[in-house]
Amino acid sequence: MKKRLFFQAEKCMFCGNCELACATRDTGGDIVRLAGRTEWSSSRIRVEGSALSPEAFFCHSCEYPLCLEACIGGALELSDGRVVYNPGKCVACWSCVMACPFGAVKADPGKKAVVRCDGCGEWERPACAESCPTGALSFQSPSKYRQGRGNVLAAMLRPVAMAGEGFYKTKRG
Repeated sequence: MKKRLFFQAEKCMFCGNCELACATRDTGGDIVRLAGRTEWSSSRIRVEGSALSPEAFFCHSCEYPLCLEACIGGALELSDGRVVYNPGKCVACWSCVMACPFGAVKADPGKKAVVRCDGCGEWERPACAESCPTGALSFQSPSKYRQGRGNVLAAMLRPVAMAGEGFYKTKRG
């Protein structure tokens, strides 16, 4: 099963490392070119909200990508299970932007193109996941992610279950 990106809001500290890593990945980490900007238009991931309630917008590598279906110019194609963007075919209709249910495709009107996650296909791990200091972004198979989330849920419910055991023991006496 192919790996994909996952986000765990409870681990996110809203630091912006993922956005910065994504924006600078094609420049070899040249952060100077981004100095003074409040928004990194070349970042393919965005985190919005607050430290208490972060929300990450990125490509979810859908099994049936709506952005691909909506593209009238043929600029989005499926290759090795990933949606690949060809800017030369883009007609700047923004259909893919409107079709993506995750807000992962952004319009770049200045270039008459879209900015979307390509999963850092040539890399072992996406730059955003690699730079996340807390592990809020992870790159793994869905089954491994579900297994890990099950362990987190079990750990969260353990005190509730233990409290319940004590309650029932005293009632039955």
